[in-house]
Amino acid sequence: ARAAEEAPAKAEGVAVFSAGDARFVQAAFESIRYKGISAVEVGRMADDTRAVRVTYNPAKCSYKALLGAFLRNTNPTQAGGQFADKGPPFRSVIWVSSETERELAKKAMKLMEDSGVFGPPVEKGKMVGGQIGK
Repeated sequence: ARAAEEAPAKAEGVAVFSAGDARFVQAAFESIRYKGISAVEVGRMADDTRAVRVTYNPAKCSYKALLGAFLRNTNPTQAGGQFADKGPPFRSVIWVSSETERELAKKAMKLMEDSGVFGPPVEKGKMVGGQIGK
């Protein structure tokens, strides 16, 4: 009876990411489109932040895989934009739609921080550029 009370699994998932010029983030997801991503769209959030919306099949592509693709193509230590794109519209954000996504995003950012791939932490032991928004 408990299973009947639970919501059915979503057929498609949607994830939203921001980092610099959204076309570069779009290209990162387009390159793995064959892995269950059905659409990659560039747009803007309500606060004018450039963003990419990724529609995917959770049975073929996990949210963790999307986080990995995003973090491999951004520099979360860079505050105030990404690469040559500066200012609030170009900030790096993982837009989450659930607490599960928030926890996965926090873990992924912590793994990147701990890996040292971007060098030593730049501000009180924290990545200063990456944000998790809702």
